[in-house]
Amino acid sequence: MIYGVIMAGGKGERFWPASRRSKPKQVLTMFGNKSLLQLTINRMSKLVSEDRILVVSNSAQEKAIKKECCLLPSENILLEPIGKNTAPCIVWAATWIEHYDPEGVMVVVPADQSIGNEEMFVEVLKFCTSTALKEDVLITLGISPTRPESGYGYIHRGKLFGEDDKHRLFNVEGFKEKPSIEIAGDYLESGDYLWNSGMFIWSVKAILEATKSFMPDLYKSSRELKDTIGTSQEKEAFVKFYEQAEKVSIDYGIMEKAQNVLVAEASFGWDDLGSWSSLERHMQKDENGNTVRGEAHLEECRNCLVVSDEGIVTLLGLENIIVVRDSNAVLVLDKKKDQEVRKILQGLRKRSDAHYYE
Repeated sequence: MIYGVIMAGGKGERFWPASRRSKPKQVLTMFGNKSLLQLTINRMSKLVSEDRILVVSNSAQEKAIKKECCLLPSENILLEPIGKNTAPCIVWAATWIEHYDPEGVMVVVPADQSIGNEEMFVEVLKFCTSTALKEDVLITLGISPTRPESGYGYIHRGKLFGEDDKHRLFNVEGFKEKPSIEIAGDYLESGDYLWNSGMFIWSVKAILEATKSFMPDLYKSSRELKDTIGTSQEKEAFVKFYEQAEKVSIDYGIMEKAQNVLVAEASFGWDDLGSWSSLERHMQKDENGNTVRGEAHLEECRNCLVVSDEGIVTLLGLENIIVVRDSNAVLVLDKKKDQEVRKILQGLRKRSDAHYYE
């Protein structure tokens, strides 16, 4: 059977002050009246039944996450004791699924992405899962780039592996880190590079075999954990699994090393919601390029983004500025610095001002 695995353990620090430790990015309502996590669950429910959707998050976010997942069985919410990046998260989910369904296939997606055409999204996942059911492969989704983008990683596609009348799978030549804007332009022009979406499709067997080959210590721990699932020893083994796990991404730990990696080319309208500027791409602008969510009044301003949860925010004579007002904190920064919001949080932690980021 097919299982959906939603990774929802990130802190979303670049969305501070709206995102806090107790209210992470994935539970924020950015589009309509549903949180990013709820939107992701809704999308996955078009592919698999809700009893086969798992949400992996962090124990520090338990209260907020469970509130968003009220339609899922409580046992399907897997809470990490500590964040160790995506490799331990995915291997734990694979081990959990393996216990109940050794022939299962996993569709792994982050909880903080924007998907434009959900019908096309589900179609390409069905195409990928049909391949994963038959082949010993690790599949990732690559998004056809629409612009030179230095904020995303890239996948270099190789020879055609397989296709149907709508979709194509390619062998992967390599993964590329976030490039300069000039190199991103070269990638776009070549037509051989896709945005790395961070979404994956594979059988439980395939990902665990890859873990055995490239992360043997993590694999060994997963075997010890598997034998305790459903017993009184499970909690102790689970804590041990995370204590021993290396903090590493699935890309670095496995995908960049494996030889059986494929990429499915997709163009369903995708965006990685990583910062305030990324949200701006999905909001309507006025005649001066300003974007407002909440109540604000702008005079002689251009290309500014204002987000306010209460009260009114006023700006005069500013350009390329982001202003976010949320609860007890206000953020003001140049758009060029929107990837560096963590510096603010680091400063607050040095001041021991926990009530501003908890």
